[in-house]
Amino acid sequence: MNILTTSWTHPAGANFSEACAIITTNPGQPGAAFFVSTTGPAVSPNQNVSGVLNPNGQADFRVAILNVGQYTFTVTVRSTANVERTAAASVIVTSANSTCPTVPAS
Repeated sequence: MNILTTSWTHPAGANFSEACAIITTNPGQPGAAFFVSTTGPAVSPNQNVSGVLNPNGQADFRVAILNVGQYTFTVTVRSTANVERTAAASVIVTSANSTCPTVPAS
């Protein structure tokens, strides 16, 4: 399992920013559950993210943050066979705007 393409965005008119990333599995784990925990200087409350990987074993996610700085994602993927894998990656959010990656539709 990998965390790829970490980034961030500052949505216009919002009072928060978003740190974001793409999860991939190899071999693909379609239907596997994923859980994201985020640490950093100003993570919005209640920002634990979870979901299910798409048919290609991928997902994108966004976490609301309140300030620039370094944020670390810890992602656990639980396969349909109940096997867990964990990976971590960081992103340094600056005041310059960027864009969040998205997984192409499968």
